[in-house]
Amino acid sequence: MTIRPLKIALLGAALVALPVHGQPVVLEIDVENLVAYVDNNYFPTAVRLGDITAVNGHPVKGTYVGVPFKLGLNPTPQPGRAIADAAAVSFRQESFQILGLDGVPVGSILALGTAGGPPPRGAPSVQANGDLAIVGGTGAFIGARGEKGRGASIVPLRYAAVDEDPANRRQIGGGHVREILQVIPMSQPEIVITAGRPAVTHSKDSTPVSVSKPARSGEVLSLLATGLGPSRPGPSLRMNEEMVVNSPVAVTVNGKAAEVISAAGSTETVDRYQVNFRVPAGTEKGTATIQVAAAWIASVPARIAVQ
Repeated sequence: MTIRPLKIALLGAALVALPVHGQPVVLEIDVENLVAYVDNNYFPTAVRLGDITAVNGHPVKGTYVGVPFKLGLNPTPQPGRAIADAAAVSFRQESFQILGLDGVPVGSILALGTAGGPPPRGAPSVQANGDLAIVGGTGAFIGARGEKGRGASIVPLRYAAVDEDPANRRQIGGGHVREILQVIPMSQPEIVITAGRPAVTHSKDSTPVSVSKPARSGEVLSLLATGLGPSRPGPSLRMNEEMVVNSPVAVTVNGKAAEVISAAGSTETVDRYQVNFRVPAGTEKGTATIQVAAAWIASVPARIAVQ
């Protein structure tokens, strides 16, 4: 499966996926010319705050927190710049806390590393700089790994006055950047395969979608999926039985967004969710490719017949 970058618009923010397994490797690294700079004028710290407003173009809520430590690393000796083999502006700790528009937490992602220098090999082409490692996550991103960098700077960062009250941050305004996160999740959505074909049924009678009984444009279908992440009690009267997927869920048919009617599991099942969706109007007849995604992390495509 292809690893796709998940773009989080920050005040505008950017993410994606595939488990990788390997044996632990011990690296013994020698460090020389080690110096501690305590309360040094050349290495100030700061706090950066911003509102996460979109992920891959989809509106969300959330909070970005960044704590940069100025470094000024440069291979060429210059006054006030720290001599080093690698170039970087700062070392950062960054947290992305993502919420749905209803304010329900989806999950958080934590990254550590250097910013301002060139991106590492293998980074998404939209990544302009930065070399931070994603070291973990919570909620829909629990156990996540990967790397993070800076994309487009749409509006330059604003530096606050030393006595500015942070309660006025939104009123005064600030910069707009797009962060690029390439995420390797611990698990990802999958469409269940039954008898060699996707577990997709006609909602009206629960019969399987097949070549002999294909789906139709505009019809409501149900698919069975795993890996959609945490869930919460649903709004029905049987709240102890219906568990609604906590993360934003999306379904595409031939790459076109389908209307997701519901996405829920049951307290009687483990990691099994039913997603009801409507086949987009105008879907061409023949074989259609479908995918389900939770928290912007997509499944491997599956194919169904459409009449």
